[in-house]
Amino acid sequence: MAPVAPRTRAAASLLMKQIALENQSRRIRRLRAKLVTERRESTAIKEGLETKVSSLERDLQIQRCDNHSLRNTVTMYHKDIDHRISQMVEAKKEHKTNQVALEASHNTIAGLTEIGL
Repeated sequence: MAPVAPRTRAAASLLMKQIALENQSRRIRRLRAKLVTERRESTAIKEGLETKVSSLERDLQIQRCDNHSLRNTVTMYHKDIDHRISQMVEAKKEHKTNQVALEASHNTIAGLTEIGL
């Protein structure tokens, strides 16, 4: 019986190694499948982020255009206000001139009235 025992041990050892290799193969297949899944998820996340970034860039560009338009509008209003202020200053000067002329005219009329004309 002595010669049978080493063969049985060798066969058992071989069987254990084969089982270990099969387990490793299964583990490798599972890990590869998991890697493929994670790559797909990573790609989907990356595409989603790229879409979001491009959307945010478009929004930023629109905001910049809106800001530029708003700045132009404010500048236009400032110019209009400055123009109206200058018109009011001119009108005030003209009013003052008219007042002086009117007072002179009243003085002349008063003087003529006193003389009796």
